[in-house]
Amino acid sequence: MNSQSKTQWISQMEALVEEQLQTSTEVFQNLPEDILIYSNAGEWSVCQCLEHLNTYAAHYLPRIQAKLNPLANYEPEAPVRKSWLAAYFIRMMAPSENGKKYKAIKKHQPNRHRDDPYQPVAVFIDTLETVQQILHVATNTNLNSGRVTTSISPLVSLSPGEAIEFLLVHNQRHIVQAQAQIARFQNR
Repeated sequence: MNSQSKTQWISQMEALVEEQLQTSTEVFQNLPEDILIYSNAGEWSVCQCLEHLNTYAAHYLPRIQAKLNPLANYEPEAPVRKSWLAAYFIRMMAPSENGKKYKAIKKHQPNRHRDDPYQPVAVFIDTLETVQQILHVATNTNLNSGRVTTSISPLVSLSPGEAIEFLLVHNQRHIVQAQAQIARFQNR
């Protein structure tokens, strides 16, 4: 089981959220509609990438918030621990140059036809702001206490800290994918 100081872990997660918020507000939010919906060779558009991420946030954020009780099992200096299973899931979702593709389960597949492509961008920004609030609360909680069921199976669960990290790494994976679509649009 891996562990890391809570202060260091929260700083890393806050930096990830800040980077994702910056990309969302400075890039995605300001894209013309034709770029937001552009899809090359059947790949997801920017809009679809964000819609996919929003389905994950809708699953995980309420469950994480429900488990972050500042009064339960609070250990101020308790390190954030990561099980081998969580480490595997997080590593699997991390963006990489030779990124292996995974098929999204049906409930996480984005809508192919969207009336308002800016709506997933706005929802994604809202979810990132919610993650910032969660990280603020997390400083006074035990991130190892409680279990958050995964979206793939109620039989598989993660600690709140593991679930937050999984969510943010998964976001990063699809932000990279969305940025690649923007580049393809600009280079066509």
